[in-house]
Amino acid sequence: MLYVQYKDILIADDDPDDRLMIKECFEEVGVPNPLVLVEDGEELVEYLYSRESRKDLPALIVVDLNMPKKNGFEAINEISKSERLTHIPIAIFSTSKSESDKKKAFELGVKYYFPKPNSFDEMKKVLRELKKLYRGYRVILNGTK
Repeated sequence: MLYVQYKDILIADDDPDDRLMIKECFEEVGVPNPLVLVEDGEELVEYLYSRESRKDLPALIVVDLNMPKKNGFEAINEISKSERLTHIPIAIFSTSKSESDKKKAFELGVKYYFPKPNSFDEMKKVLRELKKLYRGYRVILNGTK
């Protein structure tokens, strides 16, 4: 018998309102994955390194660039240096529209870069697009749950 296990999506954003909007929009667009919310880049990296095995790692990481303690670029740079973590796709939601930020993000291995939406409807539109682009959010398991 086959079972579908949905892996976590890890979201790093220092703004509690943005985290709540992202969470509600993921639910509204029908993404079944559990969401793990962290407040800054330091907490993001600590979460990733605390996972026991590769199967416990998230399916996707969504990162804001402008965060305290460790900004998005610093966290992504650290992730990109870990062989164990480099396979995890990263999406950036940022208020920065700077071409140099986009270039730097893609050089660090980021898969998706979206301007951070200002409204719930805009966020749902972006998340629908991300959902279409990224299909590796589940693991098919044989046997028992």
